[in-house]
Amino acid sequence: MPSPTFLSTIRDFLSTSITMGEPSPVDKQVLDGWTKSTLAGYNSAVRKFLFFTRERDSVPFVLPASAGNIQEFCAWAGRGPNSGGKPVLATTLSKYLCGLRAWHLFHDQPYPTEANKKTTLILKASAKEDAKEAARVPKGATMIGDLIRLAEALTGGPAQDLAVLDMALVAFWSCARLLEVTYNLAGVPGNGGLGVLLRDVEWGPENLWACITLREAKTLSPGELQYLRVSEINDCLCPVAALRRLASSCLDSIAPLFGYQAQGERVRLTRYMLTTRLGKVWQDTSRPLLSGHSFHAGGASFLHAMKVAAADICTAGRWLSCCYKFYIRECSAVEREETIEYLVLLDSAWCM
Repeated sequence: MPSPTFLSTIRDFLSTSITMGEPSPVDKQVLDGWTKSTLAGYNSAVRKFLFFTRERDSVPFVLPASAGNIQEFCAWAGRGPNSGGKPVLATTLSKYLCGLRAWHLFHDQPYPTEANKKTTLILKASAKEDAKEAARVPKGATMIGDLIRLAEALTGGPAQDLAVLDMALVAFWSCARLLEVTYNLAGVPGNGGLGVLLRDVEWGPENLWACITLREAKTLSPGELQYLRVSEINDCLCPVAALRRLASSCLDSIAPLFGYQAQGERVRLTRYMLTTRLGKVWQDTSRPLLSGHSFHAGGASFLHAMKVAAADICTAGRWLSCCYKFYIRECSAVEREETIEYLVLLDSAWCM
């Protein structure tokens, strides 16, 4: 069941705009049917819609919405002649509509399906306007050279730096999303669950591989499990060695795996801690387009550059369809050769 802490983060979704009662046991079970990341997205949609209604009307809005409400919201939120101050992409607007439908469903209110035909056309018009805008510079993908520079910057630093490095190595080689392995500032994992604990790691024979069980990954269905898998490699970027270092710093089986010891306590690595420290390194190494997302994309892009089969890339990144292609950053023949050269040099240095 959703915890009170989590429920406090989706107050807009739980409200009918002007009233919000304590969710009943049945309501909480309904909420459990969605993932926490999905509910967070739905809450953002409702918050945006309520902001729109407050900006437009002096009378407080109350569910259910009319077809006119939904259509006017689409025109205001998307890009076009009637858009508000900060229009969103048509793809984001489409997700907002999913959130509004779920909001009505949760509160047992009828969603105005008669609005669908016009909202579909508004979305198409908004998408055309999006296409006229300057293309966004895509976020970068972490590559082997970046990992080497990261290791040079963080090795020999304090315990937090070493934990950040080890987490980065695991995230890259397993194509992990940072949300799945980090915690928020309140000490609750970034995705709202218990997060990865030491007991969630399974070790292969002679530590040749390791498997991490994810109990609340972004794309999980209720009751489903997913896994991060890494194999040993003979150089300083080995993800299995990184996991061993993280595991050795845990005091018991229920300790958060991705963290470090400080003053006798286990400090969990938060997404903010990770992106802040990594951001400093990326700036210092002239790679400002890299972000936390870059490990997920970087791991997949590396496998693609090494001619790994698409099915194996999907398995590594836990993609169920060809959507993995959105994460691939194509590298040139020169970049591929450079990556191979890095790997050969690392292997040679490790074997000396």
